[in-house]
Amino acid sequence: MRGENGFKAGLVLSFPLGDGGQRSGEGLEAKATAKRLESELQGLQNKISAEVASAWAEWEAVDSVGRAAAAELKSSEEAYRIALIRYE
Repeated sequence: MRGENGFKAGLVLSFPLGDGGQRSGEGLEAKATAKRLESELQGLQNKISAEVASAWAEWEAVDSVGRAAAAELKSSEEAYRIALIRYE
């Protein structure tokens, strides 16, 4: 046996040299989220454009539909007048 009675203490510090791809994974996830949001934005823009175009087409057609309805009414009134004359 040795004549020394002593203690040895040590400290071990550890830090990773790499993050196991965590940062690159987070970057890829952020890019995917941005791409998904851009796709959703484009889809909403397309939907709004289609709705505006549809509403504009209906607005433009109002005059011609109104004229057609007025002509149909006049034709129906004339047919009714003729039917009354025949009945009498």
